[in-house]
Amino acid sequence: MNSIFTIVKKELKRSFTDIRVLLGMILPGLIIFLMYSLMGNIMNSFTEKQTSYKDFIVRIENEPDDENFKNFFKANDYNITDINSDTQTPISKDEFMDKIANKEADMYIIYPVDFLKLAEEHRIDETKPTPNVEIYFNSSKDESSMIYEEYTAFLSNYESTKCNMFDINADTNKTYNLAKKDDASRKFISMLLPFLLVIFLFSGALSFCADSFAGEKERGTMATLLMTPTKRSQIAIGKIIALSVMALVSATASFLGILFSLPKLLGSASSQFSFNVYGAGTYVLLFLVVISLTLFFIAILALISAYAKTIKEASSLSMPVMIVVMLIGISGFMSSGASSNPAYYLIPVYSAVQALTALLSGNINSLCLGVAVLSNIVYVAIIVFLITRMLNSERVMFKK
Repeated sequence: MNSIFTIVKKELKRSFTDIRVLLGMILPGLIIFLMYSLMGNIMNSFTEKQTSYKDFIVRIENEPDDENFKNFFKANDYNITDINSDTQTPISKDEFMDKIANKEADMYIIYPVDFLKLAEEHRIDETKPTPNVEIYFNSSKDESSMIYEEYTAFLSNYESTKCNMFDINADTNKTYNLAKKDDASRKFISMLLPFLLVIFLFSGALSFCADSFAGEKERGTMATLLMTPTKRSQIAIGKIIALSVMALVSATASFLGILFSLPKLLGSASSQFSFNVYGAGTYVLLFLVVISLTLFFIAILALISAYAKTIKEASSLSMPVMIVVMLIGISGFMSSGASSNPAYYLIPVYSAVQALTALLSGNINSLCLGVAVLSNIVYVAIIVFLITRMLNSERVMFKK
């Protein structure tokens, strides 16, 4: 046991005293926080900018004599100007359309003559022509795109009110969505968090494991390490424990980065979820699943590193594993919830995704959770055995 602690201490000291390794653990989380926060600020500022638009240049021909149409712009507190009002010579249709194309005007609406009469005739007799409203706009201009979307939405709503047979949830004073906020939070978090945790844990493990054995081979220190009286199995266990600590630090930094940036990234939607819905027991169980999954990732990548001759080769061989892990992580988005079949919890990585989904959604199954954690530990033990066999093989350790 003392030999294992010696290996762990050696690996951690080498890593935590190397500024490049420390930056490799912390910088990803910091970059994620800054990037997601910046994206959130940009999206929120864009939304706020759109809502601040009040002045538009719009021309309307043959506008229906109906208060709904007359009051649309006033009701939204929009100031509408027609270029014709500022000129002695009226601007033609083509000229106004050119103004829109050149971003000098926002929208041109052309109603058929007697639009409401034609619409009513078509409603009564569908064989009669459907009146067409022409609306010209410029999607590359924010103001034009915004007023177009709002006006077309108004027309759609107006059409439905004239011919609808019934309403759905029309009383605005009632709350029809009876979902509790805690349940909504659990659903949101159980969809998002398992994928993020799997990706961050694997990324954290990947950044350190390639150097664990292959780096020792390249530096020529592997022979010295193997000549010590330490058992090969203890070397493997010591390295895996040390690498797991570093991977957890890196994953925690990345997770905190995205956690603190989510409110800015989601904007007003961030009020729909809260981590306060979970108790201490849930976090303890989450920690057990995360630890077992981290050990599994470290063990697999350490196995690849022990087989590889160089760090570059170890990194290349790890790429297919990363693709598989990402695909399994995405499965959490596609499932409607965690499976209750214990057999699924024997599948590496997928078992952790299912266990995390079950815990975060509040549907804890003790048997499935135990199978997920124990199966990961068994897989780690098997991989440690394989790494030990590799360490005993001169052909693997010193192949040229």
